[in-house]
Amino acid sequence: MLASYTILYADDEEQTRENIGEILSLFCKKVYLAKDGKEALQIFQNNTIDIAIFDIEMPYFNGLEVCEQIREFNQKIPLVIATAYTDTEYFFKSR
Repeated sequence: MLASYTILYADDEEQTRENIGEILSLFCKKVYLAKDGKEALQIFQNNTIDIAIFDIEMPYFNGLEVCEQIREFNQKIPLVIATAYTDTEYFFKSR
C-alpha cells in the first residue's frame, strides 16, 4: 500500500529517528529523515513528499510550526504529529 509513497519523518531523538526510518523504508519507496524542524522544511521544499510525520517537539521549529508552514504551500498532503508528551494543550493545537 505504501510502496509508491515518499515519506518525510522528523524527530530530534536520533535513535527513534533511525529506528522509525528503518521500519518505514521496508514499506515505502523513499524515506527522508530530518533531525529538526528546519531540516524537515528544507527537505520538504526540495523533494516530492507524499506523507510527512513530525515529532511535536523539535529544535528550530516544532512539529506544529512545520505543519503550519507546509499548509501554506500544500493543503492536501497528509501530516501526522507523533509525540510521547501527554500535554493536552499540544493536542488541541494540532487539530
